Amino acid sequence: MRLNTAQRLALNLDSHIVIDAGAGTGKTSTIVDRVIEHYLTEDQRATRLMPKPERPSKLQGGSIVAPASERVDLREWGGLLPGEVVLLTFTNRAADEMRDRLRRSIARLQPGPTGDDGTRRSDPRIRHKGFGEQLLTLLEDAPIGTIDSFLNQLVSPYRGILGDALSRENVSDAGRVLLVGSALNTLWRLPSSLSHIGEAVDAGIPAGIAPEVLAARDRIARHYSGRRSAARVLRSLVGNSVFIEEAARRIMDGDGISPELLHQQIMASVDAEEVADHAAAVHSIAQRFCDLVRENSASMALSGWPADSRMACLDALCTKGPPGDAWGQLTWLSHILVCTLNPSALMKSRQAFFPRAHLPSDSWESGIERYSTIPDTNARARAKDEIQDIATDLRDAWSSDRGRLMLHFTRVAMLLSDTTPPATPTDWGKPPSPLSRPLCPRDWTDPPPATISPSMPRCATCRTCTSSTWASKALSRVSRSARRSTISMTSRGFRETCF
Repeated sequence: MRLNTAQRLALNLDSHIVIDAGAGTGKTSTIVDRVIEHYLTEDQRATRLMPKPERPSKLQGGSIVAPASERVDLREWGGLLPGEVVLLTFTNRAADEMRDRLRRSIARLQPGPTGDDGTRRSDPRIRHKGFGEQLLTLLEDAPIGTIDSFLNQLVSPYRGILGDALSRENVSDAGRVLLVGSALNTLWRLPSSLSHIGEAVDAGIPAGIAPEVLAARDRIARHYSGRRSAARVLRSLVGNSVFIEEAARRIMDGDGISPELLHQQIMASVDAEEVADHAAAVHSIAQRFCDLVRENSASMALSGWPADSRMACLDALCTKGPPGDAWGQLTWLSHILVCTLNPSALMKSRQAFFPRAHLPSDSWESGIERYSTIPDTNARARAKDEIQDIATDLRDAWSSDRGRLMLHFTRVAMLLSDTTPPATPTDWGKPPSPLSRPLCPRDWTDPPPATISPSMPRCATCRTCTSSTWASKALSRVSRSARRSTISMTSRGFRETCF
């Protein structure tokens, strides 16, 4: 089989590589070829940097039919052996497939000039006919499997040191959910009063952090308006703990959360072309509403609209249009949402644009009359239908696959941008309020509890809250241990959470 350029580059053993390709493009074959190269190449970075491990002088077993004269002295072989190359996959099925492909590839190897006729692969680095049989024998004990099985193999010899309470069984997905749920239920039931702190300690929460755990639990409950919503969020964090910890690390510097690093991470996930296309589509739809108001200005805006009204805001946004950069376009889109939605609908999964076929009106007035003021019956009906069509088109634009992704980034821009929409009253509070600067891992909704230990590491931003690791950091480590240990680990996650 002839390799393409990318596959040949992947065989460079002196570099770390990441293969990113679609299904059926040859990723597994490339990995198998790279492993074969590790077996056959006697001068590579791994053999230069790492000491040669202890190797068997002879292999026992009836599967090797080649005479001793056609075998390689494995103690002198310069390349790696199957037991020295680790192959990890996510599933047992993938591991079995990888081992089978390796077995078939090794069986095709034979000495001779470089060539591959599809049945046999000859390689000048193979100098003995029995070398392939030796590799096949060693392949049976090679570390090829799932990540958890490999780590379990490393830990198994030291179970006695780690403790007798550890189980030899892997926790199933269902069992893990039950353990986390049980720990969360126990934490929710504990009383908040410091006079009953003993109950928290009896449940397995370390005494030194019990007050902070309970305070963090109460904050989470207030933030998510109830136990069920908070538990759902925490369970989601557990399932994505690795990605969350990595994302948190990338936005932190020595002084806490860095706005610059946060902005870089957000924009690295944004497709600028998709943002531009979505902003253009929303601009076109919003412009139709402005045109409709102008066409019926004799009834809807006889004297124009106030300079600090929602209509003035929408007109200014449509007249100026989206900016040229992606972040500016996201901010512009957030202003469109703020202008055309009720404040209570900004963070809901479904948006009702132009409620009751009109601009929202609260402390920030709409600035125009309703379509019902149009005297002509036919014109009034047409205006109503057009406004409803505009609202439907906006809803469809934001509810499509691309629209939902853009809605996520637009809400992020709404929280991080300190700019307000144009034509807003001076006494109007932007909903939702932007995050305070400098950014703190958790904005206090009330005075911080007085129970935080003075020796606890403080957030460098607010000097009050504790270190900003996520609840999932501890929850993700839940194993099949005693219930008390599970509750203790979960409580540490609560204590370390900063919202």
